Amino acid sequence: MAIIAMMGLRYQPLNCLFNAEEILGRYPSLQSADIYSVIAYYLRHRTEVDTYLKDREAFRVEVRLENESRFPSTGLREKLLARRRH
Repeated sequence: MAIIAMMGLRYQPLNCLFNAEEILGRYPSLQSADIYSVIAYYLRHRTEVDTYLKDREAFRVEVRLENESRFPSTGLREKLLARRRH
């Protein structure tokens, strides 16, 4: 079972189960009630949330590949190091 971190930080499926207290330990600025609300929402809407996350991941990959083709990084490190030397 995957619990997701969707407390306004980032939508990311976690490969292991974290309980509310463990999430609070990792993100102390959150409120316990909010964490439980997110977990409850996920458990009630698991299929929809998982589909949304898969779609967003596919879109992220698509955008990354498009950006890499439009703005190739070949020689970028060397260019930046040369700038630093001047």
